[in-house]
Amino acid sequence: MTKIFIRNLKVRTLIGVGDKERQSNQDVVVNLEIGYDASHAIRSDSIKDAVDYQTLTDDIIQRASHTRFYLIEKAAIRNSNARL
Repeated sequence: MTKIFIRNLKVRTLIGVGDKERQSNQDVVVNLEIGYDASHAIRSDSIKDAVDYQTLTDDIIQRASHTRFYLIEKAAIRNSNARL
């Protein structure tokens, strides 16, 4: 299992419980650890078999910018593929 780390990715999103917090987007810092099977990429040495970091971070930013949750815990689980 290969791990990818994304550290200190700043995204803007509407988050918070109070009226003042919900008046405008806030900066949220995202840190992720993603495990995946990189065996195909290792064998092929081809970018098409690897994780595209730019696409991944763009997707994270896009998802976060469209959420409107009250709790950061909800935003975190909703914007991942994790299951409760």
